[in-house]
Amino acid sequence: LVMMVGFAWTIILSGSVASILVAQRLKEDNDSFDETIFTDHTIISGWNSMVSQILSVLAQGQGAKPIVLVNETPFDDAGIQSAVSAFDNLDILHIFGNYTHESALSNAFIQRARDMIVVPDYSNLSQLETPDEQTTVLAVYTAKSMSENIRVIAHITDPEMANHLQRASCDEIVISDAFTPKLLAYHVTHPGSPQLVDTIFSPESQSDLQVRDIPVSLAGEVHERIFQHFKSRMSCLLIGYAIVRPGASLEEQMKSAGSGFMVEMIKEQLEREGIELTSDEKVFIEVNPKDDYVTNDKHRAIVLI
Repeated sequence: LVMMVGFAWTIILSGSVASILVAQRLKEDNDSFDETIFTDHTIISGWNSMVSQILSVLAQGQGAKPIVLVNETPFDDAGIQSAVSAFDNLDILHIFGNYTHESALSNAFIQRARDMIVVPDYSNLSQLETPDEQTTVLAVYTAKSMSENIRVIAHITDPEMANHLQRASCDEIVISDAFTPKLLAYHVTHPGSPQLVDTIFSPESQSDLQVRDIPVSLAGEVHERIFQHFKSRMSCLLIGYAIVRPGASLEEQMKSAGSGFMVEMIKEQLEREGIELTSDEKVFIEVNPKDDYVTNDKHRAIVLI
């Protein structure tokens, strides 16, 4: 009992301390801090050396959205200081706190956020220690329970964690070294193609893969016409489409099978077990379609510039 009471007080105090540190940070930055700018923003949960590179990419272009960093790395850490101060066109807020806790994510304005990136967290770890990636899964569960609309992208190093993230309704999963075997083999079988990938994704490269809206005048047109538009008008190479489709609805599928009474019984059991009957929208990719492939208003163009 004493241990449980002590544990409860630890949680309460840690949340209070986090809120105080946040309040102090905001006051130090700007006495007239306007939290309303943090709308449709991106939350980056966790801390490692790649965060600065992620910020560098997010800072490119016009209209970059605000960023909230949530981690337990002290603000006076050289890496945090460098990341926050390096990008003049980004509004970056640092929240000191545990990103698996609702209090820290609330301070990051998660209800108004558009995206959350979860990275392997090296906060307070020695060089010999590795992050506990179950924390990543817990962070996804917490975020999804607090905001139905937020899109969560998680980076993991252990492929076996992917199934756990899928069950947590993680929208996108990036696995370290997932393509390394193919890249190594292609240096032998298709020399030049791995170098192309390196060039496109190099931060210093002028080439890039981007997603562009299809002009309204070309809505519903075939691939050949849209390809010619991007090539002749914008000097871009159209290589495919990103298509947003609603997630599968288990409830709708159940309605067409079996009696209504049985369907209701199964629904009740699934809901009791915490199994969702619908899933979020998903992005599907169509690469190098045929010339007569027909698009619709759900399509966006993936172009090489």
